[in-house]
Amino acid sequence: MLWQKDRKTGRSRKEPKTGGGRRADDDGRADWRLGVTLKTYHPERVDETERQHVKRLRAFRRRLSAVLMLIALFVTMGMLLLSQFTGAISQVAAADDNIRLTDNDAVRYRQIVDEYLHRNSSERLSFIRRSSALTGHLQSKAPEVEAVKLTTAGIAGSNMVLSFRRPVAMWVNGTHTSFVDKAGVVFQRNYYSIPELAIEDQSGVGVSSGNVATSAGFLSFVGRTAVAIAQNQGLKAVRVVIPRGSIRYVEIYLAGRAYPFKAQITREPEGQAADIAAMVRYLDSRNIRPSYVDCRVEGRAYWK
Repeated sequence: MLWQKDRKTGRSRKEPKTGGGRRADDDGRADWRLGVTLKTYHPERVDETERQHVKRLRAFRRRLSAVLMLIALFVTMGMLLLSQFTGAISQVAAADDNIRLTDNDAVRYRQIVDEYLHRNSSERLSFIRRSSALTGHLQSKAPEVEAVKLTTAGIAGSNMVLSFRRPVAMWVNGTHTSFVDKAGVVFQRNYYSIPELAIEDQSGVGVSSGNVATSAGFLSFVGRTAVAIAQNQGLKAVRVVIPRGSIRYVEIYLAGRAYPFKAQITREPEGQAADIAAMVRYLDSRNIRPSYVDCRVEGRAYWK
C-alpha cells in the first residue's frame, strides 16, 4: 500500500498497489507504465485471425514472386547480352566444307578481325555490329575473302565462318600468279581448283613496267567479260592472249572455234561480250570461218 495525500480533504489515504509498477483504472486497464517512453513503447499484439493470416501470407508470396521474377529477368538479359558479345574468336572455318584452312591461315584471319573489333569495341555486340564494314576491313587485307560471318559460340565467344572467292581466270607471269572472280575482283590466294581460263602474255612487256596489261583493271576486265560471255547459251571463253606489242586489247578464244575475237579492254565488259555473242550468231548462221573477228568498236565488227 502507498500513502498519498488527498487534494480535497488534505488527509492521507492509502493507494492500493498494482503489479508491475502500473496504476489500474476501475476497469482494471493500465493507463501508464513506469520507465516507458514513446520510443520504447510497443502496443500489445493482437492475435490475428485465420483470414488475416492467410491474407498476409498471400501478400508476402506476391512480393516474393515479384522479386524473383525481377531477378530472373535481369539474369536472362545478362545471359542474352553475353551470348551476343564477341570476346574471343574460338574457331575459324570455311563455309565450303571442301576447304580446310591451315593454322597459319586461321591465325591471320582472326588477327584481322580482332584488329577491327579492337578499334570498334561497341561492335563486339552482334546487334550493333556493321557487317559490311567488318567485311570491307577484312577484304582490304585479304581480298580472297568474299564474305565473313560471326556466329555465337557459348558465353562471350564466337566462331568465324569465311566464304572465299572462286576464280574464273588466272594470269601467271614468272613467279607471280593472280586470280580474278566473276565480280572482277583480283586476288592472289586461291582455295579452289585452278580455273580453265588462263591468260597468256605474248606482249613482251615486263611486269615491272606498270602497263595496263599487268594491272588489276586488266584482270578485272577479263574476268567480267568471261562471265558475261558464259551467260550466252553455248559460249565459253577458254583462252585469253595478250598479243605482241599490244597493251590495249586482247584476243579471246571461245570453245569450238579456232579464230580469236579482239576485245578492247577500255570498254565495258558486258557491252563487249554482247558484241561478241552477236558476231558468233551472225557468222554461224552464214557458216563463215574467219581468221579473226574485231569487236573493238562498239556496235561495229568486221572479220578477216
